[in-house]
Amino acid sequence: MMDANARFAVCKKLKELGMTPREFLKRVEELKGMYKQEITNTYVQNARWSIDLGEEFFKQNDGPADYVVFVYNYENRRRGYWKLIKKAIERVGPEVMERLGGYANIYAFGIDKEYWKKRFPGLKFLRKPGARENRAIFGFGFQQGRAYDEGVKYIREIDYFIRASQLRLSGMYFPSLDNSLFVLLTHPPSLYNARKLVKHILEAKKEDVEHDRYNIYHDPKIYEEWRNFIKTPPTAIISSISRPPKIVRL
Repeated sequence: MMDANARFAVCKKLKELGMTPREFLKRVEELKGMYKQEITNTYVQNARWSIDLGEEFFKQNDGPADYVVFVYNYENRRRGYWKLIKKAIERVGPEVMERLGGYANIYAFGIDKEYWKKRFPGLKFLRKPGARENRAIFGFGFQQGRAYDEGVKYIREIDYFIRASQLRLSGMYFPSLDNSLFVLLTHPPSLYNARKLVKHILEAKKEDVEHDRYNIYHDPKIYEEWRNFIKTPPTAIISSISRPPKIVRL
C-alpha cells in the first residue's frame, strides 16, 4: 500500500522554477494550474511504479501473492484533488490490467467498485481465494467505519504495508493487516528501484520468525544481533503527515 507524495510535486516545481517556498505560497493561486498538472503526474508516476513493484513481488515470491494497492480512501472525495486522483486512475488503469493481468486475477473492493468495473471490465469482485492463487487487489473509496465493503474478508493476511513519508492507516484498517511488516519509504516511491526494494522486503519477511509462548527465540543469531544492537545509542523514527520522517538519537 502506498500514498502519493504531493509535497514532492511542489518541491520538484520549486527546483525547476528556481523559486523559494515563500515565493510559491505568495503566487499559489497563479501557479495552481501548473501544480495540479504536476501532482497528477506524480500520482501517475507512483502508480506506474506500483505496477513495477507488483511485478517484482510476483516474480520473486515463491508462494501465492496478494498485491494490494489502495488508490484512495473515502475522505479523498471531500478534498480538492479528488479529480486529479480519478484522472490518474483512468490513465494508468489499462496498464495495470495489461501488465499485472499476466501474473494474477485482478480484484476490486470498496464503495466505487461497480463504477471501476464498468471502466475496466477485466476487474473481478473479491471472493474466497484459491490456495495457490496470485491476486492483484485494488481498493476504491474504502474507509473503515465510513465506507465499508464486506469483500475485505476475502483478503488474505497482508505481509507488507508500504507507505511513503508517513506510517498511518488513514481509516483503511482491516483485520488482514494485523501481522503486516511495515515499510516506511522516506522518499517518493518512484525514486526507488522496485526490484531491489522487493528483494530486501522479502528477505526481512523471511527472517521475521515467530517466538514461543514465553517469547523465547530458538535461533541464537537473533540474540547475537540484539546484543550488538543494544550497544548502539537509542533512536526513534517519528513520522508526521506534513514533515519528512525524523530519525532522532535519544
